[in-house]
Amino acid sequence: MKARTVHHLQSHPPTDEELLAWVGWRATDELGRALGRVEDAYRVGEQLRWLLIRSRRTHHLLVPVRDAVGSEGSVFLPYTHEQLVSAPEVKSGTVLADRTLKAAAEHYDLEEKTQRPDP
Repeated sequence: MKARTVHHLQSHPPTDEELLAWVGWRATDELGRALGRVEDAYRVGEQLRWLLIRSRRTHHLLVPVRDAVGSEGSVFLPYTHEQLVSAPEVKSGTVLADRTLKAAAEHYDLEEKTQRPDP
């Protein structure tokens, strides 16, 4: 059995530059199992809030940046594999619609923390 890397929580939230550097990195679930690759990061207002993960050739899903930890070419996502693969699917390169953001926030039980800011 392959040994798992222990992920430690970062002392600070990742900066935008750090988050964007994760593009191309391997994404793993809470047990270190491979999910796919980070393909993009999306902003809500001024902050990067969502990672786009390509889990199969044509399957892309959203994962919140909050609590994700990147290290040594891997991004640890603190969610079960089942929760991650059942996340709302999105098309790569599209602008996120409010309903997509709402569905993703509800999926991860983060609705209040990810709403678009009032104009």
